[in-house]
Amino acid sequence: MKEQRELYWFGTPYVAVVVLLLLALSFGLAVGYLAFNYEVLAGEDSPIFFKYFFYLLSTVFIMTGVRPRNWQRWTYFILTAEGIRFPESTPVGRNTPWLSVPWERVNAITVEKPYGTSRSVCLWLNLNEDEVNDHFRNLQLTHRLLGFENKRDNTPVAFSNAFARPERAVAEMNAIRSLYR
Repeated sequence: MKEQRELYWFGTPYVAVVVLLLLALSFGLAVGYLAFNYEVLAGEDSPIFFKYFFYLLSTVFIMTGVRPRNWQRWTYFILTAEGIRFPESTPVGRNTPWLSVPWERVNAITVEKPYGTSRSVCLWLNLNEDEVNDHFRNLQLTHRLLGFENKRDNTPVAFSNAFARPERAVAEMNAIRSLYR
């Protein structure tokens, strides 16, 4: 499939990704320091289990921070002239499969509160069962837990993002949608 020009991008900004990963590295190093000096800090009679738990926790955070794939922009979806494209996973790698949903299969773009308190961008899409299973694996369970009705031809897909105002994002996306629909 040829590369499509990106008209709108929705995800975590790269600056936030860098800050989050630097915090993970810092936390991992701090917990590693605690594990290394456990006997001195907690006393020699303290349970040894915690020392190894701290080592394990430190390793997880450090590995998260140094993994090269994590140091990319975290993309949730992009809008193109042809429709909306969803990566199968975030962060996106070179070989990440994408789901392309043409504008004719986008029923609505709205602001919803699917998780109770946080406003989210909600895309109402006409997806078949294979597309839901391949790209939105947890969607059916999530919909049951949240009380969404999964109507045929109208699957809600919600995205929360602390770095974007949902109302502004929805207005911009609907403007793009009206140009190409």
